[in-house]
Amino acid sequence: GGQGLIDVVSRTAAFRLQTAQKLLYGDGLRWLPMAHLLLQKVGGLGLNKHLFLLNRKVLDLTRISLFYSSVMDTFKLLAVSRAPDTGPGTWLLQEPLFDNDFFSRAGILTSSALQVKFTGAGIVKFGHLLKIPAGTLGERLDVRSTRLMERVVEEVRRSLSVSQRAFIETCTLSDQWDDDSEYVFPSLEVKAAGEGWQEESGLLLNPNTPVLGSFQSCGKKQLYQACVKVINRRSLLGVKESRWTQVFAADDAPGGSWRSLYKSPVEKRMADLQWRIIHGALATNRHRARFDPSTGEGCPFCNQTETLEHLVVACWLSGMLRVLE
Repeated sequence: GGQGLIDVVSRTAAFRLQTAQKLLYGDGLRWLPMAHLLLQKVGGLGLNKHLFLLNRKVLDLTRISLFYSSVMDTFKLLAVSRAPDTGPGTWLLQEPLFDNDFFSRAGILTSSALQVKFTGAGIVKFGHLLKIPAGTLGERLDVRSTRLMERVVEEVRRSLSVSQRAFIETCTLSDQWDDDSEYVFPSLEVKAAGEGWQEESGLLLNPNTPVLGSFQSCGKKQLYQACVKVINRRSLLGVKESRWTQVFAADDAPGGSWRSLYKSPVEKRMADLQWRIIHGALATNRHRARFDPSTGEGCPFCNQTETLEHLVVACWLSGMLRVLE
């Protein structure tokens, strides 16, 4: 609200998300190659950027530094989905085969036994699968059934869109492709994570703001605001946008429009006072009595407890004070 208050935990989380942005979409940064090498140690999978897309609930992060481990954990504050208009490209060959929603229609990849064999043989990306013939693939995995290997390849192909499948079938890049080939990481759509969030008027916690959109173009302020809401969600649930909605009707309560307070004809000092009244940031006797019991909670003009509502609108002397103004 213009008061310069910062949640340090949320600010740190936003910084971690900015690091994730650079890991996925950065170019020419000197520390990126080392960061990618560290991430490849996670779970023995040999993945770096695509670790952020895995839907595993638990990843073994013990072999990487605490900083990059915290970056991976902080990324869970966002709900991630693929951009619907992602066209085909060499990024397809980099897609992880397992624990990847991109291949969710390939049911055979949900087999844990198959996953163990593929991972043990170092076949963890779509490009690995295309590059190895079905017969050779069975030998690498110690699986005698060539038909099973052909079924795996066919199911994965069928899970692609028509344009993506056409690109793979007509493209000869799979023979030239390797793990270090250049590619553009696919676009991701993100929003603040949180199941069961419901929009309700008058509440401080609005799950629809800020609108993050593309992760690549998210600003640091947007990320910070999203982190504040997710990290403090439990304490913010049910909190009204203004405490005055409990005194007046919801449509009549002050909405807390900072622009109307800090621009002419309202002076800045008076605007700050109005902000304090709207959000209850005034030291009433009820509040002061917690620190100095000798003060007492009573209003100095009557015998009732001096709350914010009583001070501003309910005290029987409030009418006289307006006349004196």
